[in-house]
Amino acid sequence: MIRWFLYFLACCCVSGFTVSNIQAASNIKAAIQAAEKNNAIKYGSTSSQIGLVAEAVNVVRGTIEADTRNIKVSDEVFQQELIETNSVSATQFLFLDETILTIGPESQLVLDEMVFNPNATKGKVVVTAVKGLFTFVSGSLPSESYEIKTPTATIGVRGTQFDLFVSRNGASTVILRSGALTVRNLRGDIRRISAINTTTSVITERTKPTAPVPASPELENLFKPLSNIQELQGKNPNTKNIYAGSYTFSVSFS
Repeated sequence: MIRWFLYFLACCCVSGFTVSNIQAASNIKAAIQAAEKNNAIKYGSTSSQIGLVAEAVNVVRGTIEADTRNIKVSDEVFQQELIETNSVSATQFLFLDETILTIGPESQLVLDEMVFNPNATKGKVVVTAVKGLFTFVSGSLPSESYEIKTPTATIGVRGTQFDLFVSRNGASTVILRSGALTVRNLRGDIRRISAINTTTSVITERTKPTAPVPASPELENLFKPLSNIQELQGKNPNTKNIYAGSYTFSVSFS
């Protein structure tokens, strides 16, 4: 369904001008189908396809085992794929269950597992955010089906949208945008948050999630690249990322 939604949008972009654009639309369809077939044979042949790329700005790389590719719009993404962006690149995925995952600059994420049956209410989505900036909007599966892991925490959702920042040392901070969250450190200490635009952090594997507080302007600024990732288009990757290194944790270690 997702791939045909993307195809529909592509067709809309070229239709409505001349009759010859019917052939252009046909060419787009053929190109998407050829790309999907090529991906299945040459890349991810031993992994399950779990979604499609909705946006990809500048150089975004995907790796399965030792096989690396540059990710483009309409490409399939696969279970066990490592996704990496540089200082001026970003991407957005649409999973089969309609989950939307946006990955910001200087980020790494592993698409661990996805089980989805559109005719059943059971499934599972597990991703590991290694470092960087992310926005997650849960899809059609039950809330307990989703698990987002970081080096210091595990996040559970309840009909949720949230932003996530994982620093280079693994410290993890979330901002709740809708729904509710449970944030657990690796020792099992749990913090539940339900107030919109509040944040909690897990600094190390053993420190408790901090008490929820309103997100600071500094933290909100960190996620600006994710609100419109196309603004990164054409920027120089040698330019220092002013976002990922700008946030300093100033929270309690309780």
